[in-house]
Amino acid sequence: MAGSKGYGKKPLWFWVLVYVVIGGIVYYGIYYLMSGKSGGNMYKAPGSTNETGY
Repeated sequence: MAGSKGYGKKPLWFWVLVYVVIGGIVYYGIYYLMSGKSGGNMYKAPGSTNETGY
């Protein structure tokens, strides 16, 4: 144990990459779940409702 560094024998860049990928997956999952409830498209085309009275 005297010569071991944190996280075993993998280099630091490997763990940074792992955390970035996992964070991206979690972020995308939350974004997908939140936008999925509204159909994923929050834009309403002009003239799609009769709010203008025309």
